[in-house]
Parts: sequence; C-alpha cells; structure tokens
Amino acid sequence: MSSLEQIQQDFLQFLLHGKGPLAEHVVNDQGNINAAERVSIYGNAYRVRLQEVVETDHEMLGLYLGDDLFDQMFQGYLDAHPSTFDSLRHFCQHLPQYLATTAPFSEHPILTELASFERLLLAAFDAADIKRATLEDLSAIPPEQWPQLQIRFHPSMQLFTESYNTVSSWQALKAERAPEPATKHADEQHWLLWRNHQRLTEFRSLADDERYMIDQYLTGAQFAEICEGLLTWHSEQQVPVVAVQHLQKWLQQGLIHQFSVAVD
Repeated sequence: MSSLEQIQQDFLQFLLHGKGPLAEHVVNDQGNINAAERVSIYGNAYRVRLQEVVETDHEMLGLYLGDDLFDQMFQGYLDAHPSTFDSLRHFCQHLPQYLATTAPFSEHPILTELASFERLLLAAFDAADIKRATLEDLSAIPPEQWPQLQIRFHPSMQLFTESYNTVSSWQALKAERAPEPATKHADEQHWLLWRNHQRLTEFRSLADDERYMIDQYLTGAQFAEICEGLLTWHSEQQVPVVAVQHLQKWLQQGLIHQFSVAVD
C-alpha cells in the first residue's frame, strides 16, 4: 500500500471509529495544539455533523427518546452503520432496522415505527416532481374502457402501517405535548403519506377498503377486478360509487400520476 493510500485508510478509520494512527501523519509544530488534539477536533466535528443529520431527519424520535437515549442510539448506530453515501439524506436509512434489532431499543417497537414513519415523510418530500393526473383525464376515458382502467401513483405516495399509537405520538410531540404511553392496537392501522400540490407533506389514515384499492392498483389490477374485491366491504350497488369517490379524492389530493387502459 502506498503512503497516500495508508494515510487515506488511517484517516477513514479515525473518522468512522475515533481511533487509529492518523495523528502520526500530522505535523506537530502548529501552535499550542498538538497533532492528536487537532485530529480529535476534526473527528469530533465529523461525528457532530452526522448527529445533526439524525436530529434533523428524526426530530420527533429524538424527543421521544430524550437526550441520553438519543446519544446512546446515535453512537451505536454510527458504529454499526458508518456513512457510505454521497448524500447525507440517506445516512439514516438503516435506523428503523437498527432500532428493531438492538437492545434496549428493540424492547420498545414503537421506536422502530417512529423512525419508519419519519423516513417515509422524507421519502414523500424528496420524491420526483412529475405531472399529476386531473379529473379531466379521468373523464376522458370512454365508459367501455373503465373495466380495464389501471393507475400509476405519484412517486411521493407512501404507505405506512402501525401496530402502536405511533402517528398520534408523533403528532403530540410535533405539537409540543407529551405523547400517551405506547399502546398496541387491536388491529393494524394504515396511513397514507404524500406531497401535495403546494409541495407540502401530508398524511391521513386509511380505511381497509381504500388501502385494499391502493394495494391492488400498485400490483397492476384493473378497475373491474378491484370492484369485485370491494364487495368485501360494500354492497353491489355501493361498490361503483365508492370506487369512483376514491379515485376523485386521489385526484384532488394529487396522488395519481397517470391512468392507463390494459390491453387484452
């Protein structure tokens, strides 16, 4: 290994793990601060910057944990998942999995859900800015083609499922209120997240029938097939009305990118 390669390796080792012979490569005659102190300042600045990223991307999670547990989480996460990305936006992508598998955080599943929810909020905000379908686009589809109607959703649309009172806890923290104790739901709760026409991130709860429709459209199902499935929740007379109402609501909220008609 060349001298430059060795310095680079030592530099990386020091940044990621806070140890190694990096100071041996630094000139000592620089005022009152010796080489070891200077590289330590540099290393600390690097870790502080990464900690700021976690605090920014997962602000409510940090508030839920409190300072001591947050610091413990950050140190453990940085050791387990050193940054390998050009963009700091992706540094925390493994955080939900880390919380799910690492004690003491794994003993409190709501922490994993909080981290996942905040990751999805970021994904919705960062999604590509592409065109959105309109009510006029839907009206232009001939009635005889409706049974084969398919949908492509806007890339900002995200789906979140919680087993605990995760979203209500996030909302309480956002409003500077103490959240209720973590409580497991009798049944899973579903949420829809997206970036609206004003480029603001929104979210709302999903009933089972609407979640079903979205899941089916994501797999390429057609309108007629989805209507058959909606009979689980609605009468035969109600199904077309409910299905169209959901389509209209999605259009108004900017959730649909485009319509297409399947060719047999």
